[in-house]
Amino acid sequence: MIEIKIKAIGSFKRFNKDFYNKKRIRVILDENSKLIDVLKKTNIPKEYVGLVTVNGVVAEINSELKNKDEVIIYSPIAGG
Repeated sequence: MIEIKIKAIGSFKRFNKDFYNKKRIRVILDENSKLIDVLKKTNIPKEYVGLVTVNGVVAEINSELKNKDEVIIYSPIAGG
């Protein structure tokens, strides 16, 4: 098992109530888990994700995670 810290920047509170009370949440995942597993665990649909970083580096949705990784999920930026 691995423990991942997650911060969500954008309007993700509607998918996971834990983001209302905390700046970061922790999730426990199986070894060899990928970023897509974080989205599933936090109920965030991947089509609502603009960018994801792992330990400050932009990562692909199928990137494998390691214990104690810090993930930041950003919503797409829109404007006009």
